[in-house]
Amino acid sequence: MEILLFAVGVTLVIAQDPCLPTYHKLISEPHRSIQFQPEPTDKLQCDNGLPSGWYVFDNNDEMPTSCVTQFHCGTHYPLWMQGANPSKADGIVRRKACSNIHGSASQTCCDFSLDIQVKNCGTFYVYYLQTVPGCAMAYCAGNKKVCNVGGQIAVGGNCPDLYPKLTSMPVLQKPEVTPTKEVRFPCRIDYPIGQPDVAFTVTWTVDGHELLDPTTKTPVKTVLVGDSRIAYLDAMKLKYNLGKELKCNVSSYHPSKGPGISSDTLSSNGYWCGIKVSQDRINVDEGGPEKTVKVESTIPIPCTSIFQDSCKLTVVLKGLRHPTAVKWPTSRVRASDIQVKNCGTFYVYNLQTVPACSMAYCAGNKRVCDLGGQVATGGNCPDHYPKLTSTPVLSKPEVTLTEVRFSCKIDYPLGQPDVGFVVTWTVDGQELNSTGQPLQTTLLGDSRIAYLNAAKLKGNLGKELKCSVRSFHPSKGKGLMSIALTSRGYWAGIRVTPFGKINLDEGGPERTVTLESTIPLLCKDMYAPSECNLPVKLAVLNSSTDISLSDCHYYLRLDNATGTYKTSFKVKATRDFIKDNNFVQEIAFQPIRMLFNNEMWNNYTPNPIMIGTTDKDHGHCLLWGDPHFTGFDYKKNYNVYEVGDMVMYKSKNQKRPFEVQIRTWPCGSYHPCACAVIAREGNDVIEIDMCEKRKDVVEAPTVSYPSGHPLEGTTVSRNETGKIFYINFPSGARIKVDASHAYNGAHHHTTEYSPYMNIDVQAPPDDFGSSEGLCGNWNGDSSDDFIGGDNIQYQSSSVANFSKSWMLPANTSMFHQVPKYEQHLAPKFEYCSCKQGRVDCTKIGKGAINPSKPRDGSIISDKNKHPRRSAHAYTDHYPDRDIPVDPRVAAKRLKRNAAAMFPTPSGITEHQARTACSRSIAKSSLHSHCQHTTILSNIVDGCVEDIKYSDSVETFELAHMNAFDSICYNELAKDPRNIEYVNGNPVVSSSIMTCPNQCSKHGRCIGTTCHCDHGFTSADCSIKIGVAPTIHRIRGDGHCDIRKRPCRQANVIVDNIMDSSLLACRITPLNLSDGVPVASGISVTYKAEFLSFLEVQCPIPEHNVMKGLSKMGFKISITSDSQHYSQEALFIVSDGYCTTCTASGVCTQKPDSCFIDGVCYRSGDQNRDNQICDPSVSTNDWSFIKSVQEIDHYTATFTGCRCPYNTHPYHCACCQNGGCQCGEVQHNQCYDCNNKTLCGLYPTLFPSPNQQ
Repeated sequence: MEILLFAVGVTLVIAQDPCLPTYHKLISEPHRSIQFQPEPTDKLQCDNGLPSGWYVFDNNDEMPTSCVTQFHCGTHYPLWMQGANPSKADGIVRRKACSNIHGSASQTCCDFSLDIQVKNCGTFYVYYLQTVPGCAMAYCAGNKKVCNVGGQIAVGGNCPDLYPKLTSMPVLQKPEVTPTKEVRFPCRIDYPIGQPDVAFTVTWTVDGHELLDPTTKTPVKTVLVGDSRIAYLDAMKLKYNLGKELKCNVSSYHPSKGPGISSDTLSSNGYWCGIKVSQDRINVDEGGPEKTVKVESTIPIPCTSIFQDSCKLTVVLKGLRHPTAVKWPTSRVRASDIQVKNCGTFYVYNLQTVPACSMAYCAGNKRVCDLGGQVATGGNCPDHYPKLTSTPVLSKPEVTLTEVRFSCKIDYPLGQPDVGFVVTWTVDGQELNSTGQPLQTTLLGDSRIAYLNAAKLKGNLGKELKCSVRSFHPSKGKGLMSIALTSRGYWAGIRVTPFGKINLDEGGPERTVTLESTIPLLCKDMYAPSECNLPVKLAVLNSSTDISLSDCHYYLRLDNATGTYKTSFKVKATRDFIKDNNFVQEIAFQPIRMLFNNEMWNNYTPNPIMIGTTDKDHGHCLLWGDPHFTGFDYKKNYNVYEVGDMVMYKSKNQKRPFEVQIRTWPCGSYHPCACAVIAREGNDVIEIDMCEKRKDVVEAPTVSYPSGHPLEGTTVSRNETGKIFYINFPSGARIKVDASHAYNGAHHHTTEYSPYMNIDVQAPPDDFGSSEGLCGNWNGDSSDDFIGGDNIQYQSSSVANFSKSWMLPANTSMFHQVPKYEQHLAPKFEYCSCKQGRVDCTKIGKGAINPSKPRDGSIISDKNKHPRRSAHAYTDHYPDRDIPVDPRVAAKRLKRNAAAMFPTPSGITEHQARTACSRSIAKSSLHSHCQHTTILSNIVDGCVEDIKYSDSVETFELAHMNAFDSICYNELAKDPRNIEYVNGNPVVSSSIMTCPNQCSKHGRCIGTTCHCDHGFTSADCSIKIGVAPTIHRIRGDGHCDIRKRPCRQANVIVDNIMDSSLLACRITPLNLSDGVPVASGISVTYKAEFLSFLEVQCPIPEHNVMKGLSKMGFKISITSDSQHYSQEALFIVSDGYCTTCTASGVCTQKPDSCFIDGVCYRSGDQNRDNQICDPSVSTNDWSFIKSVQEIDHYTATFTGCRCPYNTHPYHCACCQNGGCQCGEVQHNQCYDCNNKTLCGLYPTLFPSPNQQ
């Protein structure tokens, strides 16, 4: 035994060794293994009940020492140990137990930590663990594969099925009336019938609390066995629980194993049970029109008689102050049954409890006194306290020299002897306290006014203030006091009007919001109240999507007309960017910060404003597969089999130029797919391109901004899978691009990828009756949708000619010619939100792709970001821009397998294709909602057509499933029945929300989250666990010329990646001086930026090529989990003036350059001594030419100097000694500022820009 002795005076403190069995506890829980991932119905581990102390894990398991992501170790938030395991000689060491709280957004995988200790005991480790603060969080230990329940190690890779697996939530249906007049709620369980050994336990909750039988007080529970899948609740069981939300809850088990081993409980949707009143508050003008209040029961009332009157539910109104002012229907009075018996000298009564206050039973007929109950003597009762005949009056606050105060006035005659009053103050019915004691004022004699210093309201603003008065005779003491009489209330705080909710129409008029303080301010200078102000700032909005604000900072100042402190601002609705349903959101305020006399305002937060924005109908057009269309009005699918650039949709609204063009490209057996889309609204142009430029070269979607100017209200964003991109325009137009790849070939004998897109266009209501293109003529009439680009009305049987009419002539589309910037098209509005005390009018959502987004290695802004096609753009964006289209691919574009037919070359018949398509669509997330609509038949028809051309069942399977869900969702979202109210806010029902990409057919969709099958991960279950990424190529063919780009980032096309905190690039520097790449430094791992499902961006370290070295190399490897790295790919940086490099890293010097002192110079570069590089004289030393005196050396150091004719590029000459730039005439030459004719006189030394 180790005994550590510490001498403190004469006392010995003995620390026991935690390695000894008596000084630690055993944790035997195999589910803590890293390999155990709980399923949605599993019970999660939680250590919030684990007392702090020393522990050893069973089987000598150890805590992991590297990051463990969420939903491992049988819990939601696993705890892993940061730091290495100690040696035995280290003794007890301190460590941190870390947890990844923020998921993929986590930067360190240690967003939360607890201090722990660990000791090496030779054959095992002992840990000092702390109790975790909440659930579900637990410590990890071990790395064995275990089963869900019981923890036994899996044999042969299989675990026993411990209970039936529920894959969807139960459905609570609306109440129904049975033939026996019973009202009941059905709870339906979605589980296949005909399964042996299956049972379900169904319980019920109201507002989250277990529903108890009103008679037996026991939980209401139903057990279903066999093929029973519906449990019923008698509505009578809801007695005493109306006005609450009902849910049913289901757990499953195998009867053979008993209910002791059951799944976690899955809860249904909620159903509010009771009587709904249509409006909480109604304003009625005297003499004005009457208002209707709708009172509706959400539970049917069964008729027990053939007479209609017996089917009524009587509601009694109460609490009317002036009942004669309003006409009401006749109400009924409720009676209670009692029993009575004569016992001779007295009566005995069986009384029922009364239903409400103030109601009581009467007895007797004697006169009694108020207090004590004694019978009055001589007709008079003693006067116990002064009689108050009216309530006190609370006056508006007033300002004195030193304070703001409220007065409470008591209406009682003066000159009365022996009179006293106790005044107390309440806020929202609660006593107002000061230093823990109620605030009270005692008035004696003729004092009739009590004052309250408003400063006492600190922490209680935004509430209703009242004063209460009790009277007493001082001679009798305060033991005998009257009941309290309370004043009217006064609301103290900042009043926001309009009160409640503001409803705005998109694009409609703005509304004014007024902020007014009900309490005056105490000014330092009482003679200058106008100098006082109360600052109010908006907090970050829940969502600024639908709202534009005029400002975000406000000051309440004295309004001389009303004598109050107030301010106002304007708010208006803007077009939705992402959602197209009515939306309710909140404008909140930051806590007030005051620095002078009005400290009571500190930390007070005014009430938020609810803003309801009303959307108008949007048009919807979808392109999917190879490609098929459903138009704005014509909802039957039609096929477009032309190859080239076409107009998908164009607005004829001259005030708002809007157009969407697509590019189709051969896929598989020469049938086309959409591979690029370019869209324009006003001056904003956005392109998403993944077209194949070279044969057998994998392409990833590239987002570019060809217009080259800062976006004017448009945003581009992607979802977490990196496969779906959203282009959101200021008008509310939206384009959703679902990018993917498909294998070519009937039997997948080839690894060739075929890129394709599903493109979903949503048009704003402005374009109704004013649109054209392949999506049709949007006017509500499906019979005239096929009006061609030649203005000919085509029939649905002539879609081929219709689609040809919308083909664009070669090199005329926006892919080739970007519209010029026009000032009058710039938007006249802003989208403002309030962040960190400043106004932010840039609309950027989560995951937004925007030129102003900072990137690793450099900061790129759309203000200096060059157009994609700029000949002089010096930027790391679009590294493939100079790669031409392979002639073989161009020739392939012009072909199409027009002769495709059934059976296909591999033998697929039309019947087999239709059967396969129907089965696939049946697995779509929303199939059950739209299976009986024409959507199903249209998608199946398109699917069959794709199988005919691709000779493959799988190639476009996900495309059709996603297209089905997209169309179905848009239709369902229009139905008010699919709108739910959460805290009064309307939201689309979760029952029609979908998971991304059908979970790639490798998982189950529960709610909106994919729960991946074993061996798969990511938001859409598309990533294989334990499989390293595969690099296909580096954009720019792995080569970067610093004369064309800064070369501070590399875009890597790579498979099997996902957006996570562990996504990283491992970069190793290489020396290329000997012609063979050789490592010249240590490997460093950098955080990678996730661009799409096929592309990451790696930062390239600063290198000497930027300072004159001619070449340098890097090996790049990618990981998504910090454990499995891809193969290494070579990235070469060189100076194109001096060096030519091959893909293998072999570099040679160009003959028209100089290599002086290890630095590269091109012909004509000058040093500070006015010497130049002249390869005709020497390639390794400077030469002197008298005729050139003012040319400064123009190297690759950064990018040169800013050009005088265009302030964006930095590739013009840097001039010294008083020289001036030649500008566009000769951008890399300087001249004597007094003699511009020198420009262009030395063409051999300074070639023209188009010769470089």
